[in-house]
Amino acid sequence: MKFSSIVLPLALGCAILALEHCKKAADPASLAPADQHLTLPPTYILQNLDQRLQAVIQSFQSNPESCVRLSEITRRSGTPYWSKALISQQGNMIQCLVPLKKGPDSLFRSFAAIRLDSSLHINSYHKNLLPRYRRLHSSPGAVQVNHALNALNSFGFGTSTYDLTGLDRLEMTAVRSLASTKAPTNRTQVLGGVLITTCYSWSTCQGDGMGNCVGETYYFEECVTDYKSFPDDPNISSAGDQGYEGSGTNYPPAGIGLATRSSAAMPPPKVTVTNLAAYLSCFNTAFPAKIIVYADQPTAGTTEPVSILGGIGHTWITIEQQLPGGELIRRSFGFYPQQKVNPFGNKAATASIGNDELRGFDVSWSATLTPDKLERMLQAVKAHPETYNLASYNCVNFVIDVAAAGGITLPRNRTSWIVGSGLNPGTFGEDLRQLPSSNGKKGTTLPNFGNCL
Repeated sequence: MKFSSIVLPLALGCAILALEHCKKAADPASLAPADQHLTLPPTYILQNLDQRLQAVIQSFQSNPESCVRLSEITRRSGTPYWSKALISQQGNMIQCLVPLKKGPDSLFRSFAAIRLDSSLHINSYHKNLLPRYRRLHSSPGAVQVNHALNALNSFGFGTSTYDLTGLDRLEMTAVRSLASTKAPTNRTQVLGGVLITTCYSWSTCQGDGMGNCVGETYYFEECVTDYKSFPDDPNISSAGDQGYEGSGTNYPPAGIGLATRSSAAMPPPKVTVTNLAAYLSCFNTAFPAKIIVYADQPTAGTTEPVSILGGIGHTWITIEQQLPGGELIRRSFGFYPQQKVNPFGNKAATASIGNDELRGFDVSWSATLTPDKLERMLQAVKAHPETYNLASYNCVNFVIDVAAAGGITLPRNRTSWIVGSGLNPGTFGEDLRQLPSSNGKKGTTLPNFGNCL
């Protein structure tokens, strides 16, 4: 199959009107701990990131002034998803586009453009400000910023539709032209879309404050191959500024709005594992295995704890093992109440383990297990608490604790919902999405495999 290419020239330096030239501060404590927590990844994420990203983050850690600037951007535009950044390096210069997302947003709507050479330089770009980039004839322009967001959402969420909203008709035509005119005559087109190898290239230069480049210009490129379909009837803004300046979105408090008592209930499992020891007996703790952690979010891609269609969501685990003789063993399981519970009334019930094969998920993450880690995890599953409690011990607590038994650290962030607080699949799913090597594409858990007692 042949591919067409879209090239993204993103001239970052020319658009930076107040370029940050951050120097190492004498007092690293000048940055509030809360800002550090919001801006920079914890150690267990940092140590698994691309080494180029690690260098950028370590520079922020030693330059509090730059970290304060980044904190200002994240407070305005959302949490940085470092593991989903686009990265490039030329010589000693590292440049990255780090996507930013607020909890209620289901996709990335902004990003921080960061360059590290002899100092740190940072600027931010937002989907809602496309008309401003168009009106100011800035570089990058509306098409380039929108294209970068499509790249980041492809990386982070596996999006299959190219988002054209916010572009005017000329810009939309330019995007479509790039996606089609460079394709060979035997290009395969499916369902109004095309399989595209998209190369995200951008350039950066030192700005003089007047929109002019001074000094050398550098060019970078990242490529992604994915299927993209263009919407048949996109909502295109030809008026320009209407409805795009500022944040553009007003969100209700978490857990409020469309949630109802019925949607906030956690039901018992559809299939209960009645004999847990037998269910897990196929695994051989003398050999390695693989753990996959899943999150079915109430609203896909957001931290919302509850929704009408998605309920309160669920998290669960699959363990896979390939035995030396070639036999594949797979079991999926999660932590449930035996009776329905909800945050408005009865929050607790006797716990049970459910069979979660063939369940749909929004995000997943996996890791390999040594034999000793596998054994400790299986022991933790069998020794699960006897009580399920929405606030103090639910499916997320179970997954995190089972992983911890095997020496794997997963995020443990409590958030508030309608009438309480605790761990929840919405927030946990977004925490998983931020982990290196996570899979942001929707899917379905594979069926169990292997004959156990």
